[in-house]
Amino acid sequence: MEYCPHRPWDLKIALENQVPGHHEYCYNEVVIDANVYNASLPKSLDAIFYPKAAAADEIARATEAHTKVTAFYGLSASALPLLSLDVYAKETPFECVVC
Repeated sequence: MEYCPHRPWDLKIALENQVPGHHEYCYNEVVIDANVYNASLPKSLDAIFYPKAAAADEIARATEAHTKVTAFYGLSASALPLLSLDVYAKETPFECVVC
């Protein structure tokens, strides 16, 4: 197996490497600096999402997290939407649930 770590400024290249057929294995990990992420809240969040095929309890957890985060930071749903993610919908993978 080939390992291809990328620097933050090479995100475009890392994503292009995920194109089907580019590599035999498609696996991603993103490592972030939690201190920077936490210090930047709520600006470091663009949305909360759950997979379209999620079980009811997973959807409930995402919905609860969305409710708590928007209340804590005083955000509107348009500022921090709750989305569902369909990984097979290439053109529009995210669908608004609460926006």
